[in-house]
Order: sequence, then structure tokens, then C-alpha cells
Amino acid sequence: MNESGPVADQAPGFVLVSRADCHLCEIMHAALTAFLGKAAAETPVLDVDADAELRRRYGHKVPVLLHAGEVVCFGHFDRAQVERVLRASAR
Repeated sequence: MNESGPVADQAPGFVLVSRADCHLCEIMHAALTAFLGKAAAETPVLDVDADAELRRRYGHKVPVLLHAGEVVCFGHFDRAQVERVLRASAR
């Protein structure tokens, strides 16, 4: 396992739903970047307030980390859950 995470070189397919001026969003983005390393550059960050459907679904839950359209974690970065998702998607 490397410092960034067990499968950091994979293209993980995550999407981070965030909003401007959101301290928790910044913390989750930083944790995700630290975990994924170079692969984090491929992670789209969507503004929940720029899309009515995102706002309806996740407006009160941001930050939200999605993988394959499913919620992986919200409110804070859950490293163990992210690792589980990556292991499952690698099979």
C-alpha cells in the first residue's frame, strides 16, 4: 500500500458534489486528493447550486462523494468506505 491509498493509480470514477464557500467541502476535497494522489485530477467536482437536480438530491448533504452514481460518503471523507468501493470495483 502506498501513501495515497491502496489503489490510487486506478482511475476511480468518483464525482464530488460540493458548493462554493463550504468548509466541509474543502476538507473532503483535500482528503480525497491526498488519498487518490494523481488520480484526483480526474475527479469531477460539481457545484450543487448550479444544477436543480443536484440541489434537490444533495443540497443539505454536501459534500457528497459519488461512485457510479451511488453515494459513497457525505459530510466527511470516509476512507474505509472509499477503500471498500475501490476494492469492489476492481473485481
